Amino acid sequence: MFRKGLAAAVILLFIGMCIVPSTAVQELKEKTFPINIDGNTLYVGGSGANNYTTIQSAIDNASDGDTVFVYNGTYYENIIIRKSINLIGENKDITVIDGIQENRVVWVKYSDVNVSGFTIKNSTKDSFGTGILIENPPTSDLYYVAIYDNIIIQNNKGIRELGNSHITIHNNILSNYNLGIELYATEHCSVYENVISNNPIGIYILRGYSNIDINNNQILDNEIGLSISNTRTTIKCNNFIDNSNHISLVKNPPLSSISRLLYWRQNWIKNYYNEWMTSYPKPIFGRGGLYITIVKLQVPIAIFPYVEFDWRPAQEPYDIEVL
Repeated sequence: MFRKGLAAAVILLFIGMCIVPSTAVQELKEKTFPINIDGNTLYVGGSGANNYTTIQSAIDNASDGDTVFVYNGTYYENIIIRKSINLIGENKDITVIDGIQENRVVWVKYSDVNVSGFTIKNSTKDSFGTGILIENPPTSDLYYVAIYDNIIIQNNKGIRELGNSHITIHNNILSNYNLGIELYATEHCSVYENVISNNPIGIYILRGYSNIDINNNQILDNEIGLSISNTRTTIKCNNFIDNSNHISLVKNPPLSSISRLLYWRQNWIKNYYNEWMTSYPKPIFGRGGLYITIVKLQVPIAIFPYVEFDWRPAQEPYDIEVL
């Protein structure tokens, strides 16, 4: 699949030194997320006794470790999760949470949460509007949230994660008005096997700390496929196809933290870029800078180009399918 090639002669001035239905239970158990699924199951939208009519009312009556199972239908709600639960939809194509343009559609404010099996759409279109917002973790270092097998569309931002760790975003379809996925001040985060298309920015990573992996995603038809600012990330075996700009790469620490110029570097491994029809290393061009703060204003004192490399870019796209 790959051919050996010599590095191209590219030299730049380089500074940058529940009892739910049995199949649903089995599929949940096969996931690798450290979530307790041995609690009770609460149902939403069914016709039997003890079914809830809204998702939020079932969540409010659940306990840590419970599963809230939502039958097919459209639920016009804005949901807040403040406990460790599994929120599972019956069928992601026809189990819909519609935020009716009122702020966030699903707001995760706790650890040990799974959200799976939904179409999540129609947040507000302002800066607060998000399909799934993950924030305000407890004080524990062990914070786990898994977002998988969802369709997240027609929101201002699809998934927005703020300052957490141990986040898994897997097997989702994301197409939104501003951002597909935003990761801010994140560590131990894995984004894999998603289809991220038709966003102004597909994935935006800002101030990531460590162990951020972006792998085996379809990133296509975005204005910017992947935007990385002031972080270090592993980007492996993704398809970058027909984005207006595949990569935006920036690092601009304050002068007092100049060592971060060396620390903030990405690890590019065998990604596919549809316009790069050669086995030579693929240059990833970026912009660097330094600034000082004067009366709360950031004043740039140096701006320069730099480059990173995907040394062995894939020659054919990977077969990545979201089921």
